[in-house]
Amino acid sequence: METIAHYYIPAVYDVIRRYVEYTYGKEKSAIYHHGCGESFVGNFTPQYNLGGYMGSGRFFYCPFCGEELSIYDDNVSTYFAKKDQLVPTDMDVSVKEGADFIDLIFVSNTVAVDKTNVFTDRAAVRQKIRFDFKSRKAIFMRSNSTRKWEAISEIFPAGKTFHLLTALKDNALDSVGFLGAFLNGSSRASKHRDGLRNVLTALRNAFKRKLEKTVCYKVRDVFAPPTACNEKGYFEQPLRAMIWKLLAPDASRLTQLTLYRLSTMNDNLLPADVFERTKKGTSFVDAVMNEFNLTGRVWRRALTKDPSMAYFAKRIGFTDKPSLIMRLLDKISDVFVLGRSITPLVDLEECTMLTKAMVKQYGDNRTVEFIERRFDGDQALADVFLMFRGLSRFNKQNAIRNLPRRMRDIHDALLVWQQRDRGGDLPIQVHKRFVAKMGEYRFISPDNTNQLIDAGKRMHICVGSYGRSCSDGDKAVVLVANNNGEPVACLEIAKQGGRWKKVVQAKLAYNKVVASNDAMNAVVMDWIRSRKLIPATRDIDIEATVV
Repeated sequence: METIAHYYIPAVYDVIRRYVEYTYGKEKSAIYHHGCGESFVGNFTPQYNLGGYMGSGRFFYCPFCGEELSIYDDNVSTYFAKKDQLVPTDMDVSVKEGADFIDLIFVSNTVAVDKTNVFTDRAAVRQKIRFDFKSRKAIFMRSNSTRKWEAISEIFPAGKTFHLLTALKDNALDSVGFLGAFLNGSSRASKHRDGLRNVLTALRNAFKRKLEKTVCYKVRDVFAPPTACNEKGYFEQPLRAMIWKLLAPDASRLTQLTLYRLSTMNDNLLPADVFERTKKGTSFVDAVMNEFNLTGRVWRRALTKDPSMAYFAKRIGFTDKPSLIMRLLDKISDVFVLGRSITPLVDLEECTMLTKAMVKQYGDNRTVEFIERRFDGDQALADVFLMFRGLSRFNKQNAIRNLPRRMRDIHDALLVWQQRDRGGDLPIQVHKRFVAKMGEYRFISPDNTNQLIDAGKRMHICVGSYGRSCSDGDKAVVLVANNNGEPVACLEIAKQGGRWKKVVQAKLAYNKVVASNDAMNAVVMDWIRSRKLIPATRDIDIEATVV
């Protein structure tokens, strides 16, 4: 076995930090400073800011070497470790080539917080991805305690198995996660672009050469551009492209949208039989058409562009109507594409289940036209599927069996089932920072899920379905009420950098956007500025209120 590329990164992060506990007005954190290789416990007093408490310790001095550090300094890479997680301090990346395989190998020394709440050195972790050209498989492997390599899982370009390569901690990968995922946008990977690029170039060239030798024809679209700013790791996109080509050498490029459609499902979206056929020489499109019993030039063109269409056509029952399934998927995909980023708002599995029921109740053309035209904005469509996804299995079936006679009543019908499924009232943390009186309007931070349900009924929106997320601390909702106590607007706040910072939804009654009412738009923007929040949604017209 020959080493064809090698690169060593001496420091993956400058600072590794883990929250330990909060006692007597002090926030205690374990801190590892790579510059001097020492670890210590820092006690920081939370600071009051804009109606709430926030963690301090943004700037501190290492007690061992005296260097001034800042966890928010762009020049200081910081990793916030999870409980019991091993974090790499350095990274050795190499590519080795054998007779019928190529290995991408990662080796790191790691640290973790011990019982005394400081980071201590742990044993080196060794992992690799093997591209096996004889069996046409990509395999994730790790070294056990005897330093022998053991196979953990075959990897597909999307779905659950590839998630292992983007998760920093997963039960299947023990307490460290995939080492390559640590070379992300918050690490020092950006300072090692040239070295990592050389490793990737050697890997890609060797991969392409071996794959073409295996299949006996030229293979296109093997390259996918990497980026050191990718939060899932520098190698994420290139690895997806190569694994995809290993399984389906003649398939078209794996686009971001197709990749997302595939990733929302499990690894069986394209059954293993498809890839067994391609290994025996069948073209990828023919293999998919044979597996799903599809015929015709229209389907062939559609699958060349997006192979995930076959799965959804079968689930919904549109196998003989490629044009309808394409129209439907294009609209449903708008739910996931917000701006230019792909966001996992809704599992497509739920979309197909509900859409299939609508087709049975209302007919295929009416259903597609309704989804295309009748929903007022992409978020309204997402809300329908979000409510359906949140139902128990029992009430999902009830909702499907009892769809309303008029399609336009689906939103309210699902809201009723959501309320029946909800159970008892749940508490919600009050965010005092958001509470305010702006002219004749009051901004309220609800303290229980009943308030969200009541606001949803009065405004005919589905904010009631956000109860569990708000109770769990995953979402924050602010209600805007008039002098009579009637809710007139509803705002959703999301976290950025661990703090509630971004306004991501701003709705009036019937899901109309706040921007459609100039007076309310101005009030909401005044509140956003007074709370130093970021308007990160098209529901608000920022320009209309800029002074």
